[in-house]
Amino acid sequence: MVKLLLRPANAYVAEFTRDVPRTSVLTARSIMQPIQPGLTQHHLASTLKLDTLLALLADTDAKLPVVDENGTVIGSLDRRTAMLALSRDGAVS
Repeated sequence: MVKLLLRPANAYVAEFTRDVPRTSVLTARSIMQPIQPGLTQHHLASTLKLDTLLALLADTDAKLPVVDENGTVIGSLDRRTAMLALSRDGAVS
């Protein structure tokens, strides 16, 4: 479902998924960016939903590390990327 929301294969799929509540489906893992050096000590669980992530990212401009269930850093996430994930037209890599 996440791939359908973020990268629909065609206009039909985009229309089909148009009303899916993105904040309840997208997770930190699905919208994170590749690992970058010098990340802050605070981290985000990869399973956090977008509605929770927005509240956590609201007060920081930092890229926060995203960790898997073992605590291993697997990527990073910032406020801009989270906000773009809300938009049906926003590109999330």
